[in-house]
Amino acid sequence: MDPFVIFDCEKVLRNRFALTVVAAARSRALKTGSAPLLKRPTTDVVDLALQEIAAGVFTRDELDLCQLDRKPARSLPSPARHQLPDRAVGATAAVSGSQTFIDDRHR
Repeated sequence: MDPFVIFDCEKVLRNRFALTVVAAARSRALKTGSAPLLKRPTTDVVDLALQEIAAGVFTRDELDLCQLDRKPARSLPSPARHQLPDRAVGATAAVSGSQTFIDDRHR
């Protein structure tokens, strides 16, 4: 495999995650009998898939299926604050909902 084909692929797809998804999908399609879009002498379907991406033989509609939408990310709510036992008066600790009990052996 040509190690520089990745740089050519990144000119077509700048997002490496999308590049991975497209290359994997195209490799699977080639393995299951899809016709190659390029006439290149190669035995490896992954190499052929990367060469096809680098050559830009995909339509924009095919590549848009793998693009991420640009919705803003949501953030998680802050963890609940609980009071610690008597020996730590005034201190608080973040505790998940499953840790709402205190083991009596540690008092």
